[in-house]
Amino acid sequence: MKDGLLERIREEGHWRVVLRPLLPLKERLSFQQCAAEVERARVSIRGWDYPHMSRRQDEQGGEDRGADYLENWCDWHTQVEFWRMYRSGQFLSYNALDDDLEDNPGRHGGDRYLNVIGAIYTITEFAEFAHRLAIGGLYSEGFSLVVALRNASGRHLQAGRGRMPFLDAQRTQADTISIERRLESSMIEEGAIPISLSILLELFDNFGWNPGANQIRADQEAFYRREWR
Repeated sequence: MKDGLLERIREEGHWRVVLRPLLPLKERLSFQQCAAEVERARVSIRGWDYPHMSRRQDEQGGEDRGADYLENWCDWHTQVEFWRMYRSGQFLSYNALDDDLEDNPGRHGGDRYLNVIGAIYTITEFAEFAHRLAIGGLYSEGFSLVVALRNASGRHLQAGRGRMPFLDAQRTQADTISIERRLESSMIEEGAIPISLSILLELFDNFGWNPGANQIRADQEAFYRREWR
């Protein structure tokens, strides 16, 4: 990984995602298999993939191999992120919030916020990636998904395009909001929306906002239809 990249991400608001199989894999993955699993399951609905697979090896992105993981990273404009697929089947990613990056014209003079639409799309992508790994066989026995929003203290919700703005600030003082879900093998066929919807409702509850589940699901379904805002 590029020197200082993880420290830079940690200075901003960021997502930390951890995926683990519920049961140990029968055989450790090779590095080639680590790359193949991510390539097969990565999600590209709104033009930028999750996890992003950088095809370059320079200051803007690259790929490395550690003792027991394959790592890929990106440092380009508002896309500052990295991921690791471990040979054990565990997956880890860090993604800086683009709203917090200085060169983003949408930043409000240092105002710390979480865009609702962005959060819906992002967490749906996290869950969709996990679901694809599961139906592809890597997590066929089920998996745990931990989604954490870090450096969140003092952050408020921004409604996003196409939504009525909040009349009162919906804010959290928690520095880290961490949400875990376990998906048993019998639940895999239900798809990614139920697990991501559950995570989103808990996330927004931390900010004091409790929308109806159907309201959030409608945004998710529009996202899958590529009718994003």
